Amino acid sequence: MRSLHPPHSSSVSLGKMLADWRRLSLAFLLLSFVPRIFAEKCSSTTYEWWRDDIRSGNRAFLVELEMRGGAVLCLSKGFGSSTELLDPVIRSIMHTANFDQQSKMPCSVLGGYISPNVDINIPNGTTASTARRRLLTGEEDICAASRPDLNTCKYPMQDELGQWSWGGIAYQIGQVNGNCTTPDEEKDGAVCHENARNELQHDWKHSPVYGGDEISCDEVDAKNTRYLSGVLFSQAPLLDDMKYPMYMVSSEVDRLAALDDTRNAGLQYAREMKGENGCDAEIVYEFFPKPGGGISVSLSQVMGCTIPEDENKEECKRKSRAIADSTSAYISNDVVVVPVKQSTLRESQYLPVRPNCDQGTNSTTIKMSTQFICAATLPQSKCRKRA
Repeated sequence: MRSLHPPHSSSVSLGKMLADWRRLSLAFLLLSFVPRIFAEKCSSTTYEWWRDDIRSGNRAFLVELEMRGGAVLCLSKGFGSSTELLDPVIRSIMHTANFDQQSKMPCSVLGGYISPNVDINIPNGTTASTARRRLLTGEEDICAASRPDLNTCKYPMQDELGQWSWGGIAYQIGQVNGNCTTPDEEKDGAVCHENARNELQHDWKHSPVYGGDEISCDEVDAKNTRYLSGVLFSQAPLLDDMKYPMYMVSSEVDRLAALDDTRNAGLQYAREMKGENGCDAEIVYEFFPKPGGGISVSLSQVMGCTIPEDENKEECKRKSRAIADSTSAYISNDVVVVPVKQSTLRESQYLPVRPNCDQGTNSTTIKMSTQFICAATLPQSKCRKRA
């Protein structure tokens, strides 16, 4: 189905209209919604869609409402069968100026999102019908396997502490030009909770990425929206200071098609970084200078907790501090790279540290371009700058 309607949005419009200032675009690249009102309804079950409509080697996306934005599951199909879901599955959540990532086991996603009737107890190496594969990394590559026991679909501390994922990065643009982006929950998120008390806008939108097949549909229960070729998210939390689009595409072919379509604003400035199983998220932040010139931006990163935080605050703090202490950053070819020690990540996931796989190695969590593009609003006055 081809979506022919405007992008879905859910908005609370606050503050004055955007001023005609010069615009600075800073391209960030990271390793992740309300259903559209006029979208076409899906004609198949989620399982049938995954089995029949998604090509092997491609990704597909399930988008759902979460907080004041939404979440997207990036589903990567392997070549082993018509239902092979690659390990791990990446779930990305975006709201206001926050980006959170969660890494999950394929079997938990198959049973929780795609079909409760899939048999998850058959390993990949076993001959089985395509509808009955468990779809997990095999035991032959111990460094690739995401969990120590392939005979169960449980996280190591699921029973004891309620572990529900392998975790991931939690990333935020905390302030732009002195205006903060953290909502005051007592004011229903309409203003920032810090001293500035500036207004916030929650105008989250999602639609197909331009240039590809642009295929999407709403599930019958209206819980999820399915995207086949790629999905575009957009948000403008600070009307006079910041807005951004985020792109996710299903294949390299679709990415090249998106780059050729000028309606995908800013995509040409993003620095590509390969995520797990091709689940890249390309974000282009547009910052608006202060009156009289100048701009200030603050950024923070922590690792999301893998257990319920409200019931385990001290444990989550301890894990977060350990990861912060093992995080570093460096610049390479105009790109800021942020790695974390692999051994610390494993410990935060309640997994054993493997001497031949994890010791002395790092995992890159963020790559951030230092490229600034200066775009004037007047046609006769254009400028570009690389920082």
